[in-house]
Amino acid sequence: MDSIELIEQEAHELTGRSLAALGFGSNEAVPKLRDGIRRAGATPATVIRATLVIVPVMFLTFLLLRFDSSIADTLGLDPLGYEYPGLLNSLIIPVFVAAFAVAALVGARVMSHHVIRGRVLLVGSVALAGGMWFASFATNEVGLVAAVAITAAGAGCIFTAAFSLVMDAYPPDVRARVITLLVFGLAAGTVIANVAILVGFDRFGLTWRGCLMVLAGVATVAALASLGIRDPGVGTYDVDRIGSIVRERVGERGSEHAELSEADVAVKFGEQMRATLAARSGASMPIVFVLAGTIAVPMQAFVSQFVVARYQWEFTDRQWLFVLLGTIGMIPLFVLRARGDAWFRASPAKLLTAVARLALLGAVSLVVMAFWANEVVTIVTLALAYLGLYFSVAVAYLVWLSVVDPRLRSHTAAIAGLLIASAALAGGVLAGQLSDHYGITTAMVFFALNYLGVSGATRVSSREMAGDVARLVEKETEREELLVRVSSGQHFPLLGVRNLDFSYGKLQVLFGVDFTVDDGEIVALLGTNGAGKSTLLKVISGIGKPTRGTVHFRGADITYVDPARRVRHGIAQMPGGRSVFPGMSVVENLRMCAFTLRRSSKAVERGIDATFDAFPALTARRNQGADTLSGGEQQMLALGRAFILQPRLLLIDELSLGLAPLIVGQLIEMVRRINATGTAVVVVEQSVNIALTLVDHAYFMERGQMRFDGDARDLVARPDLLRSVFLEGASKGIGTMAPGPADGSNAGGS
Repeated sequence: MDSIELIEQEAHELTGRSLAALGFGSNEAVPKLRDGIRRAGATPATVIRATLVIVPVMFLTFLLLRFDSSIADTLGLDPLGYEYPGLLNSLIIPVFVAAFAVAALVGARVMSHHVIRGRVLLVGSVALAGGMWFASFATNEVGLVAAVAITAAGAGCIFTAAFSLVMDAYPPDVRARVITLLVFGLAAGTVIANVAILVGFDRFGLTWRGCLMVLAGVATVAALASLGIRDPGVGTYDVDRIGSIVRERVGERGSEHAELSEADVAVKFGEQMRATLAARSGASMPIVFVLAGTIAVPMQAFVSQFVVARYQWEFTDRQWLFVLLGTIGMIPLFVLRARGDAWFRASPAKLLTAVARLALLGAVSLVVMAFWANEVVTIVTLALAYLGLYFSVAVAYLVWLSVVDPRLRSHTAAIAGLLIASAALAGGVLAGQLSDHYGITTAMVFFALNYLGVSGATRVSSREMAGDVARLVEKETEREELLVRVSSGQHFPLLGVRNLDFSYGKLQVLFGVDFTVDDGEIVALLGTNGAGKSTLLKVISGIGKPTRGTVHFRGADITYVDPARRVRHGIAQMPGGRSVFPGMSVVENLRMCAFTLRRSSKAVERGIDATFDAFPALTARRNQGADTLSGGEQQMLALGRAFILQPRLLLIDELSLGLAPLIVGQLIEMVRRINATGTAVVVVEQSVNIALTLVDHAYFMERGQMRFDGDARDLVARPDLLRSVFLEGASKGIGTMAPGPADGSNAGGS
């Protein structure tokens, strides 16, 4: 039994053990938070330091409340409403969002190159403190806008590093509570800012500069505290624990190396960002963050307008209302703090279902408030609406960071922060337009619809959450198995596709596909139209990204490696249909391969000569436009590129489609010559007759699943697969066929 079969037998058991080790699907009692923190070798102070996110929220709240006429007098700031006159009208909020976004993305990028997150957190903390001090001494609008940009950049770095850092610093059985502490810091920051405004102005008579200086002092202390934060490493608990389980069963890593190094298959930043959205439940999380961001910041300003317009509340009354609402909003966080990890271990969907119910309650409450003019009802319904706000953010962070590759948590946190900030800007503008044209009541209904969207998105995510966690653990288990087996010298096929799922949007077309090709082998991939053959080739060549499963090539995981690098590593695809550059001559089409692999001119010319030697019909047309060639000649030209690229693996989609038997015979002979140079070949065909002239090993696909894997001639004895609607008479002609160029026929048609 070879190594790939051993892996397939053990994969399910290893995945189950890994899931249990990480605490999923367990009803065991969770440890106390203090014990979990101590087990991580950290102290509670680390969690407190990570709550540096409280400071930017306090600062942003301070600016957005526009509480004192002295700011308007000094800087031209309107203390009421959602509009800023002068320069601030067009810059202050967009600048905050833009600076936050740029810093978050840059932070994620530098951390993808193994920069320690503690350093990113320190840089963000220093920038945040410096920006707040700058703001406190601003003498004009330009200075305040610059201070906002600096502060926002610091906040972007903090958001990117802090959430991913605490996910890696603490074991899985306390993560829900640690994330809750972070979001509690966000909520507390808003409440503290409101209280500070009330107390600072009403009790101590501080100016707006004095309040900002106090907050800047808090930011400075936080920056100093960030000096002691350590980075335990990316995905420490998940990756190390899964690795130890695999090595316990399979063996320790050896000294041998795969043909492709880790640097060869390192996923680039753009692909890393795409990979964060690969999980099905994770795909709903951006919607939750967008809608939560639309609610979190702008709604407070419009609630202020609402109570002024309807009840003529004074400034002090409004501020105490927001203190009350923020405090009530933190109540579910105490529940999450107590039970979150137990719920998440038993069933991650429980938390998402709770979010959906609280968000639905918020939507109904805001609609009632908008149309029922009563002060008591307004306070009660607003309190009900705020119950689910912070709870939704905490669960969304926990879920999304739990279903992405542990190595991509910084990217996920960056995207989440970016979505919240951008949505705050866009939501405020849109709600302002609705309020101006249709009244403040319509704006409140707009926020109710956002709550309704959160409810729907989390319900969708709850149905996929358990599967996504299992797929993530399965993928990490497979990765460690691959490293162990390759490093210990066990045989691995040139190409290995395992447990592959693929979807076009919501339409899933591949289901658990396993597919292997050995070095130098020719394999036929057969199946009816729409079976998923071409889609499988797209995933192998990197054009499509799977929703589940892995692609291994030359002993390395290339699941998310971009298509261009796969070509340089030895994977070439000849797509179905006409795959030439019509505006170029025949010889120019062939010379284009030099740009792909940066080969020397002599090597390219040798490949061109080999192509013309194999296809004499192209020789007389070498300077003729490729679009003037017949369909068969264009297939010859496309296939001729393989002589120049010299790939380790050639993928040919629909070799014989629509071509005459004589042309098909010439193409088959060309494929044999390419294979004789050491290139493994995968030929997608609908014609069993043609496939059997080339291969001994065949796969058969039907409805996105692999139905047959074995000797090609054994496929003839499977009438359940070779139906008459697929190939009329295919099984009758196989026994009398003699392989050769003239025997190829396109019996299957299209």
